[in-house]
Amino acid sequence: GGGGGGGRAGRRRRWAKTEERQVATLVDASRRVVASHLARDGKLLELCADWVKGNRRLVAVAVKQNGLALEFADDKLKQDRRLVLAALKRNGRALAYASPSLRRDRAFVAKAVAEKAWVLEFADAEARGDAAIVLPAVTAFGRALEFADDRLRADKAVVLAAVAQNGSAIEFAAPDLKADRDVVLAALETYDAAFKFADATLAADRAVVLKALERNGLALKYAATDLQADRDVVLAAVTQTGWALKYADPDLREDRAVVAAALKQDRHAKIYARRPSCPPVALAAAAAAAAGLSASVDSVIAAAATTRDVED
Repeated sequence: GGGGGGGRAGRRRRWAKTEERQVATLVDASRRVVASHLARDGKLLELCADWVKGNRRLVAVAVKQNGLALEFADDKLKQDRRLVLAALKRNGRALAYASPSLRRDRAFVAKAVAEKAWVLEFADAEARGDAAIVLPAVTAFGRALEFADDRLRADKAVVLAAVAQNGSAIEFAAPDLKADRDVVLAALETYDAAFKFADATLAADRAVVLKALERNGLALKYAATDLQADRDVVLAAVTQTGWALKYADPDLREDRAVVAAALKQDRHAKIYARRPSCPPVALAAAAAAAAGLSASVDSVIAAAATTRDVED
């Protein structure tokens, strides 16, 4: 009887081992099938069973295909530095799904921002207030200034670094720095339209306005009224962009030299020449002067007739 019992126990052990091998084979096959699907579409991880979401190798396959798949990984894996960095390489927005502890980790965030500066948006508030993290970020990608802490957006060194890379970052600077000549002039070097974000106090600063007009004549729109009536300022504007005539003082919009300079840069600017005191004959004379033609009476009258026909 004892021998029979031992034989049955032995058979059970063999059956159990066989079953374990079969289950292992099925699990391995399942992993391969799951991996093949995740390799094609990482976000399928959302539909997977919990054991898949907690499997580092399978999650690694998913985030390699789509970094945002990190959202559906097990919370423990969201603390895995290497896994999260792999997700960030694929899509920087994945930082939003990293564990709170990683998003607060100064060294980790600094490394992430060094690879993709704009991921600063998804960093923890403490990291966004760290100059050691923010300064390299805005130096590489000026508009990352948008996501910096308010204190750093009021830091002149940080803002200057941002606008030196991309002048449009002045949009996110603190109000006091939008009124800072150094900041505005630096922004104009890399962004033609930076003057529209400058504080109104600089609108009457002739030197700053002229610098803005060198880059973009349409900045005349944001100049103080007195400067819009300044002949030299307006000439600088329309010489750069004829359409700036639109923002000149009405009296200068009928000034033949100003209109001629505008038409020379863009003949379509004539639509902004003031009509009541600048009839077609005057416009034609200005157009002729802009084109370097001799404005004989006959040629001016002929051109004026053409102009009137077009306007009618």
